[in-house]
Amino acid sequence: MAEFDKEQKIKLEKELIFQQAENARLQLIFKYRLALVSSILLLLSGMLFVYLFLRIRKKNATLHKQHGLINEQKNVIEDNFEKLQINETKLHKLNASKDKLFSIIAHDLRSPFNAILGFSNELIESYDDYDHNQRKEMISVISASSESTLFLLENLLSWARAQSESIQIRKEIHDLKLLIDESIVPYYGSAELKSLLVQNTIPEGINILADKETIKVVISNLFSNAVKFSNKDGEIKISHKRNETTVEICIADSGIGMSPKIIDGLFSIESGTQRKGTSNEKGTGLGLILCQEFMQMNKGKIWAESEVAKGSRFYFTLPLVT
Repeated sequence: MAEFDKEQKIKLEKELIFQQAENARLQLIFKYRLALVSSILLLLSGMLFVYLFLRIRKKNATLHKQHGLINEQKNVIEDNFEKLQINETKLHKLNASKDKLFSIIAHDLRSPFNAILGFSNELIESYDDYDHNQRKEMISVISASSESTLFLLENLLSWARAQSESIQIRKEIHDLKLLIDESIVPYYGSAELKSLLVQNTIPEGINILADKETIKVVISNLFSNAVKFSNKDGEIKISHKRNETTVEICIADSGIGMSPKIIDGLFSIESGTQRKGTSNEKGTGLGLILCQEFMQMNKGKIWAESEVAKGSRFYFTLPLVT
């Protein structure tokens, strides 16, 4: 009986040990499964986080790109609007220039032609009714009117070419003194009629880089104006000042001068700055507009200084060739 109980006890102990081992095994399996499920959930959570992060990032990139496109389109619209405003301003300026041009053609060309035709017809029809001095005076009027009309026509043609951008600038090296002498020679006759002393103090050997034809127009206009607004027995002096890369030319007269208001409107066609010369010569202001445009084409500057009754000084600069 005692042996049976002992075997039974041993059997129970073995079953208990086996049960404990089984429970331990089941607990270990549960822990592994829990760890695996936790790892899977953590992995899925990580993958979801990465997916959402990438999705949000892509969405933000798309929004940023769309925002950039919107800003770019906005800038294009603003740029186009600014260009439209600039073009509108240019259009108003061109209209003002056109109106000014028509006014010059209608009035300032008609008047001298009336004088030319009137005196010419009078001489043809009634030549013998006038004495020698009267006929000479008529011929002088015809000559002066023809000269001023030709000068105006040349300016009008040059201005029209400048507006149509058909003028080709060909910069070459020129001797400044020789270029000035060549430009003012045609107007010496008008200067002699007023007994003006003309001095070109610029020496030979100063070379400048410029387009000859356009600069000749500038010089001839400035010299013609100096003659026009000089009193009889006055003086016109042409001088220069050398800088490092440019030479500054000055055409000064001892004439009637200008007020600050007139100076402010000299280079604006809209201002309509027109004055008669000391011998009642007509002035349109177109020549100075032309001078400014041609100086810009030659990369130079032009400006004026003056006082009423104390003469005027017109300056312009040109590149110096050393």
